[in-house]
Amino acid sequence: MSSQHFPRILPIIVTALVAGFSASAAQYSSRLPSLEEPLKSLAADIARASRKLHCPPSGCTFLVTNFVSDSGETSRFATQLADELSTRLSQTKSASAMDRSTFQKFLQSERLPARVQCEDSVARWLARRLAANAAIVGRVTISPSGEGKLFVTLLEPNQKKGKAIPLSATFAANVPEADLSSSDGLDHLDHLDFHPATAGMNDETVYPAGKKGVTLPRCFRMPNPSYTDDARNAKFSGTILVEGYIGTDGRVRLLRILKGAPYGLNDSTRQTISTWQCDPSLLDGKPVPVIVPFEINFRLY
Repeated sequence: MSSQHFPRILPIIVTALVAGFSASAAQYSSRLPSLEEPLKSLAADIARASRKLHCPPSGCTFLVTNFVSDSGETSRFATQLADELSTRLSQTKSASAMDRSTFQKFLQSERLPARVQCEDSVARWLARRLAANAAIVGRVTISPSGEGKLFVTLLEPNQKKGKAIPLSATFAANVPEADLSSSDGLDHLDHLDFHPATAGMNDETVYPAGKKGVTLPRCFRMPNPSYTDDARNAKFSGTILVEGYIGTDGRVRLLRILKGAPYGLNDSTRQTISTWQCDPSLLDGKPVPVIVPFEINFRLY
């Protein structure tokens, strides 16, 4: 099976449009009294079920992912459930949970939205990447009458041989409608100010490519980022969007990931982009540094 993935320069600047909120445990300091007992009971069930997993004698350390609805999106309420369950797990004698703020920082830096990180194969990869013994993915449903259900699955990191154990809990939701508004779970990325008078990289004036008389760079050396074994085993196909800085020497440097991918493909992209070479953009015939968005497509055929 051969792989092909094609980087290309987008003709316009792309800025991610995301419904942003930072889903850290510190944001949700208020407790949910109606959920205390169901979550305590579920944590105890998870601790018991963990005996069937391959964990050290000291007990399983779980990576609790951001819970989602049937749409694949998360919400403040769903994320709070994950925070609370993580806390309850760490209060049991035979299980614990990874620090949720560390997990959230990883998601933000890798730009992995809720609908991606909750996929079983991705959750297993996240557990391997973050050195957890197992991952917990969860789906939240709430009926018109206010009855909620949380369905979770315990996933061992091994993609082919790892166990998957389903569990669930029922609760009376009774949460404000605003808490249920859908989100991809990622912080909003602000527009970068590309006004020529704004100082940019190394105190230079950095321009948006293809605007206000600035030409687009012509890239002639753009090797493809390598597929990782994890991505190949998962038969992953997808796209990474990044912003790159192209200096007056034509060298490319990654600024930030706008839309990321799992399985180590972000790292592969970071390593490869630094080897790209372009003819620089010109303004009035002179080379100028620019910000350029790149799209890298990963496809297996």
